[in-house]
Amino acid sequence: MPQEAYSYNVYIPTGVSAQAQPPHEDPWVETTFRDRDNDGAPWPTASAAQTSINVGADVVVCLGDFERSPLYRTTPVHTNIALHERRSSTSDERFDFPALFAALDAQADPIDAHECRGGVLVAAAKIQTHTDTQHAFVTDLETACEWVDSHSPGTATDARRPRVRAALAWPTKLGQFHLAYEFRPRAVDDERGWQETVHVGFLLPDTVLDPAPYLRFFETLELAPPRYQAEWPHQELIVTVPTGEPPLTTLAVETETVEGAYQKLPLHASNPAYGVAWEEVSVSKLNGKRLDNRFVTTPIWSALRKVDSLRYTPGANSVDYREAVVDDIRAVRPPSPNSLWVAADVARVAPY
Repeated sequence: MPQEAYSYNVYIPTGVSAQAQPPHEDPWVETTFRDRDNDGAPWPTASAAQTSINVGADVVVCLGDFERSPLYRTTPVHTNIALHERRSSTSDERFDFPALFAALDAQADPIDAHECRGGVLVAAAKIQTHTDTQHAFVTDLETACEWVDSHSPGTATDARRPRVRAALAWPTKLGQFHLAYEFRPRAVDDERGWQETVHVGFLLPDTVLDPAPYLRFFETLELAPPRYQAEWPHQELIVTVPTGEPPLTTLAVETETVEGAYQKLPLHASNPAYGVAWEEVSVSKLNGKRLDNRFVTTPIWSALRKVDSLRYTPGANSVDYREAVVDDIRAVRPPSPNSLWVAADVARVAPY
């Protein structure tokens, strides 16, 4: 059954966020995964700039300036030029991320290096990191794979071994680049092995008339190019909260770059949708027509409500971020599996 495009307004009523039960407080959720046979170090072992509790299966990628994305105010159906491949230690080499980013720089002409937004999730730990450069993304991903591989129980079946999931979004001149990755350690003839899946592609608002630049990109990576242009429906939730809700507790984080200079990352603050059940919100179409929650289901809300905090982009009128309120949250389902794109804005608290 083909998926349908939709864009809904979702309103969280007053007090609902404050009364929501945090999913990570459920007894079955472990947010500091440790292994008794190893050093007991929880993920992330590296000093990550920003992390969120994520008790879901989807990596949440917090976008930067959503208005600069090729997906902003576009058609209901996108063109998706993408491929999917699997690799394993029995016959393949690991996916070459440095070569991927080199090909993007050379062939796709990314719009801005700091709009390269990614996330790395260690599913067993229910913790994910947030990054905004390709170097930080690769560092987090390599650290996560090494950590999971070293902490994977030797007696566990492949299905029960911890895994790493990662996702990335980067606006380029060829379209919105998207990536989804999964790494699983596994036993191969009583020796450690691995299996990985990779999805890479470009999402565009219109049909591509000249596929040559895309063919060159995939050929540069020595990958068989996609044989056709697929369609992908635009699925989006626009979330708002009452203006009278308490301000968010925000945190401005600075991290050291490769060159040694410090960059100021976007604000990191709580997610008002965290733990909020779909039945607790009101839903309407963009024209204002109310919808009955019982007859509207969306995996977007299921993923959004499972991450405790987001990275926010300050609004145009924001000056002092020590106190801020949510302006709006836009959540989009990309074609990359097990991922969700979120663009969240904050605004300054209005003076009385």
